Amino acid sequence: MKILPPNKRKNGYDFTLVLRGTKSCIYEQRVSETESHFEVFLFKTRGERIIANKTFEAEEIFPHNEAFGYWAWTYRSFEEAQKKFIEIEKNGIMIDFIKVDVTQYREELLNNSLLDFASPVSLETGEILTKLDITGQKLYDKNGNAINHDKIAKYNNLVFTIKPSGRVFMSGSIHKYFNIVRGDGNQNYNDFPFTGILSVLKEIQEKFIPNLKNVNMIKLEFGVNLLFPLNPRDYIKDRILLHEGDFPTRIQTVFFNDVGFEVSGYLKEFKKSKLKVKVYDKGLMYKLNENTLRFEVNSLSKYLNNQRVNIVTLNDLSNAENYNQLGNILIKQFEKLFIRDDCRDVDLNNYERKILKILRDESNLRSFKLFRRYRYNYLCKKYLMICNSYDKPSPADISSMIKVKWNQLLHSI
Repeated sequence: MKILPPNKRKNGYDFTLVLRGTKSCIYEQRVSETESHFEVFLFKTRGERIIANKTFEAEEIFPHNEAFGYWAWTYRSFEEAQKKFIEIEKNGIMIDFIKVDVTQYREELLNNSLLDFASPVSLETGEILTKLDITGQKLYDKNGNAINHDKIAKYNNLVFTIKPSGRVFMSGSIHKYFNIVRGDGNQNYNDFPFTGILSVLKEIQEKFIPNLKNVNMIKLEFGVNLLFPLNPRDYIKDRILLHEGDFPTRIQTVFFNDVGFEVSGYLKEFKKSKLKVKVYDKGLMYKLNENTLRFEVNSLSKYLNNQRVNIVTLNDLSNAENYNQLGNILIKQFEKLFIRDDCRDVDLNNYERKILKILRDESNLRSFKLFRRYRYNYLCKKYLMICNSYDKPSPADISSMIKVKWNQLLHSI
């Protein structure tokens, strides 16, 4: 593979490589004797070609004009270009939230010096409080015993919960755990590649769970953060309408951070029987400088097993082979979204305009879902073909972005 050169002459300008990362680079463009611009772009490759019986090896390529705004950007100062470069190099995620059954290690966890289990107590008497119903009366189990509150201990975003029944669960964001331990803050907008997952699993085994094969996975959340060419909030609000023909079950615009302060954001959630699909503006939530769109799937492990993902225990997250199918599920769920087009009618023929007119009407979408599902599916296929031909970025472009990001995170060192 031929990599990008340190110096290049293009379109009458001299370009000099300033910084090269694992995903992107910065070139200085000499505009005049006293002025420079800086171009930041993602690595793209052209495959091996044979022209006139001559073989040209695969090579990294410079961005063409149409690439700017999608995978290439221009800045007037190095500081601005460097900020973009850092965002690209750090942006991404694979696994976030997990929930596992750790009942087998109940006694070990209760005696662990890193964990301090607590239950609500009365400030007046010091008595451990029991659960109450909505009228303020005590709740009792079938044996007539008062039902206690959960006992909870927290450690670096991991939550250990002992239920009144005696079952014990560990849950939380292992991505945030990774960042907290390494001094990068209580956040999950930077990269969390496969190697990071392995390091967190190793720490959990050393500190809490001696054998990860003994704890069963219950829930798993996986997804990616994408540097997005459009405003994520507007894109989610105005254009992401349905998932498998269903409207969102939750739309949220206000969130609370880990210290209780209110922050803005925009999220749409589509809740199904065995999974939840969420898409939201991660950049707005964390006040990032770049447009960052988050797409994720939160699933019961039983559903994943039915989809040929062999993640039964916590230890199975250390098997890289499981992540290829997780990535396929993520892309498949994205492709089930109905995304309103932004095509220009002037570019379309009469038939294409007719299809778009039907599905741009939200009342039609609702009636198709209730009465004419087969007609809806047929029109959606035609609609998607049109969008992939004329929209920028098209649904196919975003699906490709998810695939590329997932593979980058899986193979990052």
